[in-house]
This record gives sequence, C-alpha cells and structure tokens, in this order.
Amino acid sequence: MQTTEPKGVTFEKIDALRRHMLLTNTQMARLLGVSRVTYYNWRSVGRPAERNVTKTRAILKDLLRVMVEHAWPTPAVVAMDQDDRLIELQKLIRVV
Repeated sequence: MQTTEPKGVTFEKIDALRRHMLLTNTQMARLLGVSRVTYYNWRSVGRPAERNVTKTRAILKDLLRVMVEHAWPTPAVVAMDQDDRLIELQKLIRVV
C-alpha cells in the first residue's frame, strides 16, 4: 500500500517549525494571528482552516526566512527567556 505525503500547510509542519523556533503554542498562535483555541483546533483536524491558509503560509515563510538567514535559534536566542525571544523574533520578521 502506497502512502502519500500530505501536501500544503499541515499542523504537523506548523508545530515542527514552532518547536524549532523555540516558541510556545500561545506565541505561535499570536504570530499566526489566531486564538490559542483556534491553534489547538488545527491540531484536531490536522491543518488550518481554509480561510487561514494564505495568511498562515505567508507567516510560516517569514519564520523560515528568519531561520535560514539568521541561523535561528542562535545560542544567544536559546539563552533568552520566552518573552524576549518572541520580541527578538518579531523584530526579525518585520525586517524584510
């Protein structure tokens, strides 16, 4: 039996990026512009709702850019507390 890889934006991919970026669920939801409850609902269905996909994809692309261009998370970022880490990430996201 052949299995197919899920295409597009899946919760599994979103959550893997969240963990790599050292973000809490609440912080990731905030960055994605959704409530924490909505973010947890995505876990249940395995993906964001269609109305959120375009915006979510754009934000994930920004996070991936930060990860690649700034080698996120650097040792300095790892040493930060959660709130400072989010602030630093938000600064880098805005620098396009």
